[in-house]
Amino acid sequence: MRAVVAMVLVAMSACVPAVAQVDMPSMLDNGNAGVEFIFSMPPCYEQGGSNNVIVIFVASVYEAEVTVRVSGRGVSKTKRTLPGKVTHFTLSPAEAQPFNKDESQPAPIQTLYPGVAVIVQSDKPIVAYCLTRFQFTTDGAMLTPNSSLGTEYVVGSMADMSAMYPGLNLPSEVTISGVSDSTTVWFTLGGTSATVANNLMESGQTKQYVINKGDVLAISTSNAGGDLSGSYIRSSKPVAVLSGNQCANVPLDKRWCDYVVSNEAPIHSWGTACHFPQLAERDQNAWVKIFAAESGAQVYRNGEYLSTLRDGKGGQAGFGYMDRQALEGAQQPIVFTASTSISVKLFTPGQELDNKVADPSSMQITPVAQYSRFVLFCAPGAPQLQFAENFVSLVHAVDANEEVSEDLEIGVFHDGELVWSKIRDLFGVAAGGLFPSIGDGKIWAEKRLQLPDPSGVYAIRSSGEPFAAYSYGRQDYDSYAFRTGARMIDLSVEDSRAPMNVLTFASSVQQTGGIVDLGGSGLAAVRLIPESAFNLNFDIVDFLPGTLDEIAWTATVIDPREAAGATVVMIDRAGNSATFDIDFLIEPRGELQVTPPLLNFGQIIAADVVDSTVNIANVGTEAQLRIESIRLESGSGAFEFVDLPALPLTLPPAGDGNENSLALNVRFTGREAGDFNDRIVIATDLEDELPYTRLVATTNVTTLEIEPRVFKPTVIDSTDTATCLFNIRSTVEAEILSVSQPDDPAFVIARYTGALQSVPGTLPPQAAGGVEVRFTPVEVKQYSATMDVRYRFGRQEVRTAKVNLSGEGKGRVSNVDERPGFFNLDASTQSSPSGPRTSVRFTLEVPIAVSMKVYDLRGSTAVNIPSRRFEVGDNVVEIDMARMAAGAYFLHLEAPNASAVFPLVLLR
Repeated sequence: MRAVVAMVLVAMSACVPAVAQVDMPSMLDNGNAGVEFIFSMPPCYEQGGSNNVIVIFVASVYEAEVTVRVSGRGVSKTKRTLPGKVTHFTLSPAEAQPFNKDESQPAPIQTLYPGVAVIVQSDKPIVAYCLTRFQFTTDGAMLTPNSSLGTEYVVGSMADMSAMYPGLNLPSEVTISGVSDSTTVWFTLGGTSATVANNLMESGQTKQYVINKGDVLAISTSNAGGDLSGSYIRSSKPVAVLSGNQCANVPLDKRWCDYVVSNEAPIHSWGTACHFPQLAERDQNAWVKIFAAESGAQVYRNGEYLSTLRDGKGGQAGFGYMDRQALEGAQQPIVFTASTSISVKLFTPGQELDNKVADPSSMQITPVAQYSRFVLFCAPGAPQLQFAENFVSLVHAVDANEEVSEDLEIGVFHDGELVWSKIRDLFGVAAGGLFPSIGDGKIWAEKRLQLPDPSGVYAIRSSGEPFAAYSYGRQDYDSYAFRTGARMIDLSVEDSRAPMNVLTFASSVQQTGGIVDLGGSGLAAVRLIPESAFNLNFDIVDFLPGTLDEIAWTATVIDPREAAGATVVMIDRAGNSATFDIDFLIEPRGELQVTPPLLNFGQIIAADVVDSTVNIANVGTEAQLRIESIRLESGSGAFEFVDLPALPLTLPPAGDGNENSLALNVRFTGREAGDFNDRIVIATDLEDELPYTRLVATTNVTTLEIEPRVFKPTVIDSTDTATCLFNIRSTVEAEILSVSQPDDPAFVIARYTGALQSVPGTLPPQAAGGVEVRFTPVEVKQYSATMDVRYRFGRQEVRTAKVNLSGEGKGRVSNVDERPGFFNLDASTQSSPSGPRTSVRFTLEVPIAVSMKVYDLRGSTAVNIPSRRFEVGDNVVEIDMARMAAGAYFLHLEAPNASAVFPLVLLR
């Protein structure tokens, strides 16, 4: 067992930013990769009959299980993404938007929508993008994982252009999604002096809201010309913010409008220098909005002073942000720099600006300080999303010859594997348009890459200088644009120290520790490297990225009989990362064996007690085994241990003559009828309680049923014989100890029959046997008697059953001269067999009342014809025997002072 040492420092190593392969640290350092994304697309207006969808598309270098949920709408979809394959989730506007409207309706007044945020969760890191694809309009956004979100944002949107399109309502809008419960949000309206939000706020006013995880705060303008740009968002916990416009003109006086959307970057990720890219085959420069993190920021374009933003963190146009064409005239590379951190947003112009194929779209521009050395991304790819042309604009540092560096490579997935090629080999050595200097001693350029596969997954990496990338596509009156990928580290703090892990507890099956961010930027992500993890559960409690400098973790072995381990990556909000290893080695240990696996006590008689044995052994040959506890799982009381040894106890290893086993005595007591099950549960020093041997028994309620016997009317001094049957209602045999002679000598036991051959004797389960009794009356009267049967089942107490016997003695019949009322049966009537309807013929010498009965062999009455008067001569009575079973019967005719009995046989 590994020694437990308080506050033991676990070995760890800093991660080198340059990558030689797609490893977990590189994936997580790419700020748009993560395992949970929460967002809400600002609604687009709908036109009836159109095919309007919102599509989330994800990619990863891992095989990951991805679930998309909208809890408030009852949406849950799960798919597995394969390395190098784009996986799409298609949602309807009613599922994915906080509200829905057509082009003429105003945005709803209600602004808080519980549970309507889209939540994307994965068991391994992925990148995710979202595209709103409506009829005649499209735009998309790179989704920001929770690990990169912040608590301060400024909205960059476009103005409501309803005035240019009479009868339409096309607001500027923003959505704020909660990623944890009890989050307080303060929203300060920016825009212009004419801006009014749908919550009746005016520019400069602040409102406070409280939202939970999955809630969406949706705010829209409610007047023509209204613009949410410059609105300041502050929250007590990180939130996700996306802004846009239902149909934006770019610039405001140029048609045709189009839906635009982009994710907002948290203020902590803003930088002081941005390269403003060019767009494929456009003549004019794009539109730009610039916001400052602090008041009094001086903004420069291509090294020349441009303007001073009086207000920081948003505000009204002209004071809190700049809204203009990036540079008048022909399109060219542009650099924006500032004396303090700024946010730069690009808005693609509409077709009317330069008569080029495209429509407005928007995207956040990545500051130079957030450039990365690895990015994984994908094109939209689904058939309903494909664009005629798909581009990536790559902003990179050129080599000494002002060409594309040898360090830059692009990876294309083939059969799940990344195949890397130098960008200069596939797209040429030309660097592209050169940017003006930003004073860092490097020459930056923009190279345009046209993607060959609109459904492909790609990666770009550099072993030298970092880079930025932007994705966009276009076709007639349609376009999309978003950042290909972006780091979003916290540039507001000075933090160059990697997080540190401290081990606080270690055993053979569990370790605990704490991860500490020593630099103060806050922890962003803690993940197991999938290919390194085996036989291990890794848990972190209540970790909200960006809010804590210290978290606790627990690693637990899944199967203690096997080795376990993993490598853990930890990254802070400043982009510093490190790894540490968790290892559990297989130590010599015992091995528990419990036999038999099933102990069946069988069929038990009520009140019986049965004992049996279970064997517990240590079959390991290297180490002893400690038995911590032994108990019955249900504890019903039917099963119990007898002489259970004192616990805990230790069993030595097998071999060398050691007594390595324990006989465990188990008792079952049958108290009531039923089936009984239980399990023996054992805990050892290897594992917690586990069920082993199953215990099974069935208890029977046992009965002996003896039917009373009624003999048929019998002429005195003659004999009738009948059988008294004993019926066993049990699955066990009965022991018949004695049967007494009846207490009236008219009844005598003749012999034993059926399954009962002698007394004392036994009757098998479910069998029938009995005694044959003879009845000989000696006078005309009713007879009754009883006899005692003594019996028992198994070891039960002896029981006594009384059997009732009854019969009737009849006088003899004289001839017609001596006894009036004498009658004879017709000879044909006495013949046998008879049918279901039998005619009885008899002759009377005098008028007299006669009754008739038909008895079965057990003396029971089958047919009863009440007494009635018959005339002298031949008489016929029909007897209905249709409901009687085939067999032998007796016909009994009775008149005053005379009777007769004749046999009948009924056939079917």
